[in-house]
Amino acid sequence: MIVLVCQCGKRIRAPGAIPGRVGRCPDCGGRLVVPSEPAPEPPAIKPVKTDGLERGPANRPKTPEFAAVGSNYHLNPTNGSAARGDDADARNPLRAAFLKRTATGPMSEGLLPPLKSPETSAFVSLLYPLRGADCLGLLVGLSVVLWIFVVLVPEYCITMMSDAEGLGASLIGTLFAILAAIPGVILGPVVLVYLLQYLGRVLVSSAMGETLPPRAPDRNAQGLLQGLAPWLVWVVLGVGVGILPVLWFGPRADAPAADRAITIGLLFLFATAYMAPAAMLSFLHDDPLAATPIGVVVAWFKLGVQIPRICLVTTGLIAIAAGPIAVAVALRPHHVWIHLLFALFCTFVVLWLLVVFFRVLGLCYHHRARNLNWHRAHPRWGDAWRL
Repeated sequence: MIVLVCQCGKRIRAPGAIPGRVGRCPDCGGRLVVPSEPAPEPPAIKPVKTDGLERGPANRPKTPEFAAVGSNYHLNPTNGSAARGDDADARNPLRAAFLKRTATGPMSEGLLPPLKSPETSAFVSLLYPLRGADCLGLLVGLSVVLWIFVVLVPEYCITMMSDAEGLGASLIGTLFAILAAIPGVILGPVVLVYLLQYLGRVLVSSAMGETLPPRAPDRNAQGLLQGLAPWLVWVVLGVGVGILPVLWFGPRADAPAADRAITIGLLFLFATAYMAPAAMLSFLHDDPLAATPIGVVVAWFKLGVQIPRICLVTTGLIAIAAGPIAVAVALRPHHVWIHLLFALFCTFVVLWLLVVFFRVLGLCYHHRARNLNWHRAHPRWGDAWRL
């Protein structure tokens, strides 16, 4: 019986496993490789007879360490500290192989090789989704689903209601539109929660200093509900407070166009400068309710120049997304089918930039973790989030 013990502590029994077989840990998603050769057995030791008593040697030879061929893990059968629990298989060096992550193999996860250390440039962060196959697959899948619910179904409903009204049966058209929109109303929130779960994982893994995107959340009730509390805290303490100046000092309709533009720009910068640190506090602080106005102001002083950088990155990402969206809107009156296909591309671009934005937020914490000092000993999200 071969028992593989991952770095996260998960023990996987692999009876009759083929040497060199590659798999993933069901808990953390880490890459596991079956050893290419079994752990060497210790040499037979003859007992020493002394005064009629048989005694074993004082120091038994230790099993040497070895590395699996072609793997990114170091196999250490003698290091019992990597295992958790009291499993006898995990403690027996002849029956268990303890895996310790070393360097990740190039081109093993995504279209681009992983970096040796977290990037410091926002431009490099634009390529972050290309370094993980799970991230690319999730972005493509969610883009298609959201495109159907947000673009395709509404366009179909509008067309159906317009045609029915032209035939004098507006009630029937409305009924068909409601029936077509029901799946989106039911499944849309589930897809949105799944997206928020992954964005939270991106933020936490980036704060940990990971260079690869995290694995996708589990597609079950636990995967959807685990980790929603920070989002709820951020919506109440971050968005709820940050949007108040926008609602209170919103531009008046009778104001000149130049004044309205300046007011909107200043309010947008303030909302970004407030809600971004509030999101970091909601996810990365030991206190789950740390994203108060006082906490955000203190975070401003500790983050320093990172706050203007976050505002500039946010403005740049919105500008990048605004271009394809404007083209899609311009194509709608004259080329409906091209508009629908281009809207799919716009959905993919928006999701891509959301991942990049939370990557930048996580790296801001990672590079300023010592100065922020948001946890005393071990961060609560170190164990609460299984990436």
